[in-house]
Amino acid sequence: MEITNPGGLVSVISDKEFGTKSHSRNPLIFGLFERIDMVEQIGSGIGRIKDAIKQSKLPAPVFKTSGMFSVVFIRPDIKKWKSKEKTREKTREKIIRLIKENNTITIIELAKETGISEKGVEYHLNILKKDNIIKRHGPDKGGKWLIVKNESY
Repeated sequence: MEITNPGGLVSVISDKEFGTKSHSRNPLIFGLFERIDMVEQIGSGIGRIKDAIKQSKLPAPVFKTSGMFSVVFIRPDIKKWKSKEKTREKTREKIIRLIKENNTITIIELAKETGISEKGVEYHLNILKKDNIIKRHGPDKGGKWLIVKNESY
């Protein structure tokens, strides 16, 4: 998908500064919009787009800054996307199986058993907690895991 702005970028922003600097094409109109609270997070749009794309693990967009300004969003490889989702589901299934076998298992032990990083384990545990599939009872040290919902795994 391609989105184009026929106005192009303002000339005071160089290609190197693109996405890090903001400059108004018409300061009078901008000032009016700012005073009536029609402007928020000034100069943050490109950064927010990049962050959202990265967080969603989608292909990086292409920004065209010469002539008309355009941003091109690239469709992900659906097979690869589905494959990643299946891998994530299998990782969560393994985490739940390991918790069933040992409800005092640590994140470090889960990382070793699943072959993913501790941060990766924390990511999956947070999703399982958010989906109300598991809960942590007690402190980080000395606590234990509880399986709340067992229907999907």
